[in-house]
Amino acid sequence: MRHQVMDMENLVTSDAGRWTIIAVAGLLVAAVALLADRRRMKRKAPDRVGWVPWTPVFFVALMIAVVTGGLALKTWIAPL
Repeated sequence: MRHQVMDMENLVTSDAGRWTIIAVAGLLVAAVALLADRRRMKRKAPDRVGWVPWTPVFFVALMIAVVTGGLALKTWIAPL
């Protein structure tokens, strides 16, 4: 079975491309949340607590990235 090469037009118009874009966005949000959580854990003033719960943000973003990445692979390997 031969797969098509993804160009920019295909990336936006195909289902696999849309799932890939969402997965990459989820990975970017997860990376930012991981860095922010790490920064929060190593802060010098422990009384200065932020208002964003970075650990749940990281977990949800990573789950979105994993699920949509799996859907992108499934759609790309076995298109309808």
